[in-house]
Amino acid sequence: MANGDLIIICDGSKSGDVFSGFEGVLSSTMGRVDFDKKQVEKMYLELFLKTKFDLFNSSKKGAAIPHLDFNIFNNLEIPLPPIAEQKKIVARLDSLSEKIKNLQEYQKSTASDFISLEQSILSKSFRC
Repeated sequence: MANGDLIIICDGSKSGDVFSGFEGVLSSTMGRVDFDKKQVEKMYLELFLKTKFDLFNSSKKGAAIPHLDFNIFNNLEIPLPPIAEQKKIVARLDSLSEKIKNLQEYQKSTASDFISLEQSILSKSFRC
């Protein structure tokens, strides 16, 4: 597996999860997603496949160790705008993802402030 490969989990509770950015050896529960790099931006495909996790994961086959249903995976219709548009979509999603991350961090810090404020008010309210 090379750093540029797109990987999908094929077995177990995480069947259908997609990721990239690692180098090394694949385990028997993973598969490499092959695609034409001239027509498909890897990150576009990865993000699209991530939106299908629930579909892949809920349609697993097998009792003891559930497996990805490759019929669903192989017959999946993927919208493919021109590569330049795919790159714009990825850039927009990256920007939105960063904004969400910043908002989550801000929410955590303000939640902590509210807890401190609440404790202070309660403490002052019940002083004898």
